[in-house]
Amino acid sequence: MELVVLSVPDCPNVALLDEQLATLLVGRDDVQLMHRQITDLDQANREGMHGSPTMLVDGTDPFADPDATPSVSCRLFPDDRGHLRRSPSFAALTAALAPASAASPGAGGGRAAGDAAGCAALVRGNGTSAGEGDTGPRRG
Repeated sequence: MELVVLSVPDCPNVALLDEQLATLLVGRDDVQLMHRQITDLDQANREGMHGSPTMLVDGTDPFADPDATPSVSCRLFPDDRGHLRRSPSFAALTAALAPASAASPGAGGGRAAGDAAGCAALVRGNGTSAGEGDTGPRRG
């Protein structure tokens, strides 16, 4: 399985996605993870980026709405209660990364939320940034 994380430079949400992926990919020798920075709309169109970050699983964005258009804006993901988060939920990522024989459809829809420059401000402006605290199974 090939995973590609597409993002604009300095996207504040990539670190959270990377943290979740690090937990999920332990022992997964079948997964190849790459990161690509996207700097303009033409490149976003070519690469299939629907906001930053976008995660492609074997070339497909499992979280994109069917009518999503390419974007270099900040991307937020709805959870199962409709709240917007900085990355897909741990459960949604787990489903998206299931081996092909066990895969289920993605949990739907990341939304672009403004331009890339405003992405960091959007996340900083919310004292309790969406997506924090959902980094996977609890230990202890």
